[in-house]
Amino acid sequence: MRIIHTADWHLGRIFYERYLTEDQAYTLQDFSALVRDYRPDAVVVAGDIYDRAVPPTEAVHLWDDMVTELSYADIPFIAISGNHDSTDRLSYGTRLLRESGVYIYGMAEADTAPLVLHDAAGPVYFCPFAFADPATIRIKYDEPQVRDYDSLFRVQAERLLQQVPSSARRIAVAHAFVAGGSPSDSERPLSVGGSSQVGTDAFQDFHYT
Repeated sequence: MRIIHTADWHLGRIFYERYLTEDQAYTLQDFSALVRDYRPDAVVVAGDIYDRAVPPTEAVHLWDDMVTELSYADIPFIAISGNHDSTDRLSYGTRLLRESGVYIYGMAEADTAPLVLHDAAGPVYFCPFAFADPATIRIKYDEPQVRDYDSLFRVQAERLLQQVPSSARRIAVAHAFVAGGSPSDSERPLSVGGSSQVGTDAFQDFHYT
């Protein structure tokens, strides 16, 4: 299966008091052309679609344009929320968009099911880890052991993998600070004391993350 895997679009970002909307629009035009040229089996955006929870209207229009273009191209489009996104706002209209091949996972839900796509070799299970804080998951999933991001992702992985046949190909679509990574100045801290890190072995049962 051919996948174009992206993340961290940060639409609506301000750089030295200047919105980068025009530059991002130009980049997305090139991205749309690339997708149409390569015709992948799926396009994935693994979190941080927007740069802030309440993005400027220009950024929302950019996202709307891209979602519309890819739906017309008849290429499955999968996106999850990141720590910069508003999960509630990103979830708006998602059930309707699924009918057009656009699968957006804004909120982490206890009953989230993997998305199954097919290629010549059979089914591929995309497991979406929509972003959430540990306290939310602890209550929503009724999982008292969730105390940090590492335990959060492990619980999400277990719940998703229970729905995937052991012999099937499976892909984790996640937005996380994985242990061993280097934080940049552009990132918003999730927590203090290292509790935001997720161990690489949290994804060991997936073929691709």
